[in-house]
Amino acid sequence: MTTVYIYDIADLEGFLQFNLMRLPVIIAATYAVIHFVVYKNLVASPPRYVRAALLFLLIFLAASTIDRFISGTMISIPTLLGETLNYTFINPLPILKNTFLLLSILGMATAVQFYNYTHQQQKQIHALHEEKLKTELSFLRSQINPHFLFNIFNNMYSLASRNGQDELAKALSGISGVMRYITYESNVSIVPVHKEVQLLQSFIELQRLRIGDSDEALINFKTEGDLNHSYISPVLLLPLVENAFKHGLEPGQPTLIDISLSVDNNQLVFEVKNRIHSATEKNVGGIGLANLRKRLQNIYPGKHEMDISQEKDIFKVHLRINLNAEAKE
Repeated sequence: MTTVYIYDIADLEGFLQFNLMRLPVIIAATYAVIHFVVYKNLVASPPRYVRAALLFLLIFLAASTIDRFISGTMISIPTLLGETLNYTFINPLPILKNTFLLLSILGMATAVQFYNYTHQQQKQIHALHEEKLKTELSFLRSQINPHFLFNIFNNMYSLASRNGQDELAKALSGISGVMRYITYESNVSIVPVHKEVQLLQSFIELQRLRIGDSDEALINFKTEGDLNHSYISPVLLLPLVENAFKHGLEPGQPTLIDISLSVDNNQLVFEVKNRIHSATEKNVGGIGLANLRKRLQNIYPGKHEMDISQEKDIFKVHLRINLNAEAKE
């Protein structure tokens, strides 16, 4: 965006010094446009086009003004065969040249970033579509008529109740409830958080049946916040609880599983801690957590954090999700 023409090689040094002084202005203006115009307004939800246009104009005017001041400071550098140029702050021809070049740079930066964001969004939508198709195909391949299974479970539950086998009846009832939720109630994009909490509670109760009377076990599940008016993608938290019981529950060994869930101001925080045993220590996590990371990236891109840590024999997963305020709609 120079207003100087080089007519001789002797002017090259002054030309470079002159434009290197102005380069930080271009860089700062470009990053300001990318951050405040593109990411804060153009691709916001909903997009704010008027605000984006006003910010773009403001950044452009500020960059142009600073550039003119720099030009006034540096114009004394020998240019045009050693002769100093006459400088005036309001000079139509240099301003017109700088306006064209600066608008070209900022406009190109805006277009490139907007295209990249749109392209990433399309890739995420495609990945979600592919995941949905794979899930549906896998379900269809392995599906046995759910009504047939539910009827069997109900009949077995009735039989166990009549024979006084309360634990078996409780287990059958729990399995039936979990299957019913996963088969029918979770066949939507979002569900109330309290539905997911009920699923986790049912799963935990089923796992408690694996604990013998003589086993030392401490299993906690604590919830806080408004669970009825917050919404989340279904069956998203279950893999973390499954992982905790898979590696933290071993007959004859002390068990510690601590689970907490809280929702505050549309922020969901889910934490799972479990004691691991030497026999399973090398296999903690595995494919379940890897698949969960992919689901989170597809469903909540840039709106979640999942931290995994291990201290001695305690394995901990901390998940934070920014639940979309518009998800209910």
